[in-house]
Amino acid sequence: VVCNSEFTKKNIDPIISKRASVIYPPVSPIADVRYSKKNIILSVGRFSGFSQTKKQEILIDAFSKAKAMGALTGWRLVFAGGLLVSDNLYFENLRKKALGLSIDFYPNINYRSLTQLYNSAKLYWHAAGFGETNPELMEHFGMSTVEAMSAGCVPISFNAGGQKEIIQHDLNGFLWLTVDELIAYSQKLAISRKLIVKIAKQAKESALKFSVDRFNNDFDKLLDKIITK
Repeated sequence: VVCNSEFTKKNIDPIISKRASVIYPPVSPIADVRYSKKNIILSVGRFSGFSQTKKQEILIDAFSKAKAMGALTGWRLVFAGGLLVSDNLYFENLRKKALGLSIDFYPNINYRSLTQLYNSAKLYWHAAGFGETNPELMEHFGMSTVEAMSAGCVPISFNAGGQKEIIQHDLNGFLWLTVDELIAYSQKLAISRKLIVKIAKQAKESALKFSVDRFNNDFDKLLDKIITK
């Protein structure tokens, strides 16, 4: 049994008598197409009001609150992700909630356009797991977070699930528990070009830990172990 994170392993160990191994998923770096970074906060994830939601509504509320406080002036929040017909009502409710704010939506975006967004954004927001206690509704790993980091986006993610295994707080990103913390960390980066460049560099380097080569090597080691038994 192979898990995609220590978080997943911890939650299935009681069921399978601690026989699971952890091999992080391979995440190919986002191609650097030399777009200039803009004051954009990106959030990538399926638009769904059902299981494993990405909590876009929480991020809209946070952005609205930040604007009301006078924070994140001149910044835009951009959502991108897959959208099924069955989730249209949830999506339309998000659009209504975002009216009057500097928020853009890109449902069913193609990969080329998504690459452009990754390369243009300075910050990356992630809220999966917020307000949840069921581990099934948390982010088990977070491939989009690694993709964002590989493009030089500073991740600011909810402190739960597999995100804690990707992000080292205040080194290659930030982990938050409250909306106020999300806003504070974002504003801290927004007003300091030096800090955002420093953390973005660390994030980009950290993303390389989840390379395809590393994944292949880890799986080869597991297969060798199985064969020798």
